[in-house]
Amino acid sequence: KWFKKDMKPFLFLPFEKQKYRITEGWLYSRQERAIHGYTGHGGIDFALPRGTPVYAPASGWAIASYFSRLVKRQGRIVRYKGKPVGYGLGYFVQIYHPAQKVCATCGHLQAVAAGIKFHAPRKQGSILWPFGHKIRPNRLPYYRYAVWVERGRLIGYVGDSGLTWGYSDYPHRP
Repeated sequence: KWFKKDMKPFLFLPFEKQKYRITEGWLYSRQERAIHGYTGHGGIDFALPRGTPVYAPASGWAIASYFSRLVKRQGRIVRYKGKPVGYGLGYFVQIYHPAQKVCATCGHLQAVAAGIKFHAPRKQGSILWPFGHKIRPNRLPYYRYAVWVERGRLIGYVGDSGLTWGYSDYPHRP
């Protein structure tokens, strides 16, 4: 078997136990690919009420920033139902877990919680690039925007920043 029997999970759901649905997995649906053209999603999206508290899924070094860009095809901004399609995590908190040597990222937040240091993105054209989330792990304890968080600490609130569907601007997934 590929796993050890004594393995224990270290990541937990980043929200209190409640009814939720997974709205997007590691690959985008055919309908969504037709809108923005991307195949790989790189995460799992949960449908939860806007403003739901988001908690650190495990202990580690947290950095917060923002990432967004407009999707363009042939030099023109892609639109869905007349609105420009954005791409990216929006407001996010990335947590590096040193014991497991992995990162967990909670994105599409409405807001980052107080006490989590926010590093403003850099604007390049119409793209807001995050900064600081690629600091080498061994430098995080010395990085002024990194803060240690324990599992279960409030890190943000569910929102729809970045590329998302399902709230007032996009009431139904494509």
